Amino acid sequence: MLDRDVHCMLDEFANIGKIPNFVRLIATIRSRRISCSIILQTVSQGKSLYRDDWETIAGNCDSQLFLGGNEPSTTKYISDRLGDQTIDVIETSETKGLNGSWTRSTRKNARKLLTPDELGRIPTSRCVYLLRGIPPFLSEKLCHL
Repeated sequence: MLDRDVHCMLDEFANIGKIPNFVRLIATIRSRRISCSIILQTVSQGKSLYRDDWETIAGNCDSQLFLGGNEPSTTKYISDRLGDQTIDVIETSETKGLNGSWTRSTRKNARKLLTPDELGRIPTSRCVYLLRGIPPFLSEKLCHL
């Protein structure tokens, strides 16, 4: 174990080449006070480099930050990770005629918290953050001028 915490920023992760035994490493390095941030432009970059092991790698990351984009596999992945919400759907129908009547009913429906196309349209000033153990949130990006 190390005497101090070490954090590796793996920027351009898809362009640095495949790291030998990375699937095993990412699953065990936390116990040695080592952590890493995997930075990718799209989810498909990670999948193309690590193929079947990509889900294991992503599963060992406690947080994910989506800064925006509209690549289909990435927006679908983030949308699926965000999960569903319950919404009320109100339906009204009216019958015209001699004895006109109307009815109103409410039912519960599930929908994606943010659909892939909605994620593709979030403003560039916003991001989506997912942290294990708490609900995801939409946030303003912090910008330094």
